[in-house]
Amino acid sequence: MDDEFDLKELANPPLREVPWYFRLGCIMSRHRIRGGDRLLSEARKRGLLDQLAVYSVGSVQLCVPLWRPCNQWLEDDVLGYEPELMGMLADEIARMPGNVTLIDCGADIGTVSAHLVSRCRNISRVIAFEPNAAAYRVLEQNLRSMRVAPDARNAAVGNFRGRGELVKSPLDPSAHAMFITPCSDGPIAVERIDDLGLPRGGACVIKIDVEGTEAAVVEGAAETIRTASDVIVAFEAHPRVARRLGRDPVEVMHTLRAIRSDFTFDADTTPVRSVVADRPLFEQLPPMRVYNVIARSSGS
Repeated sequence: MDDEFDLKELANPPLREVPWYFRLGCIMSRHRIRGGDRLLSEARKRGLLDQLAVYSVGSVQLCVPLWRPCNQWLEDDVLGYEPELMGMLADEIARMPGNVTLIDCGADIGTVSAHLVSRCRNISRVIAFEPNAAAYRVLEQNLRSMRVAPDARNAAVGNFRGRGELVKSPLDPSAHAMFITPCSDGPIAVERIDDLGLPRGGACVIKIDVEGTEAAVVEGAAETIRTASDVIVAFEAHPRVARRLGRDPVEVMHTLRAIRSDFTFDADTTPVRSVVADRPLFEQLPPMRVYNVIARSSGS
């Protein structure tokens, strides 16, 4: 299974031009032409994709590990990454006064951070959490290349300080679908946002993509959210994850409202659609795709 390469760590992968066979395989796969996936799989197994490609995201240079199937991207994939979410967040962040701290939970290689830092000059600090060591190595390199104060953490985020382990989803073998579970002797550190010691009264943006433990991340950030002058929380709402857990993402909205009653919520649809906390989310939105919900405090 190629998904094992999502966990493959390379200490110092070379920076090279994107190979022609990677481009060809991606284009064939995208257009469902037979042989594209096989070409990429064989190149991966032979070590021919053990490299980083560098793509420009505005003023930010983003290194992408070609050997990881979950980062199997050409330049247009990177530039077009979650365009509705990136556009909504960038517009809202640009309106926030003063310096903004971006907290990227489930950062992977830092793609969201790269897009937002390139668009929002008022982001002065990025704190990025990524428990997958293979992705973290690249994330750390990518954050160092940004103009902001970087803080990359090889850890998961939750409502406790301790240890955990990454578990594969029974519904999706990709590393992007792995989630953290508590484990007293687990290999992964679990941290709380409230333990970062951020100054009270500042502006912050918290992006959460943690495959089902979003409410726990919010609980562990309650004091940070409550005392921020301006705060935006963006979290992923995935129908498949909701089915696995038997819980609707509206529970995250309830958790946020319990901390601050001034939150309003929009989904990253076109056009933008407001959602409410008193109805299940997937009764308000058709459960046919993954959404991101943007929670804004009235101060933002």
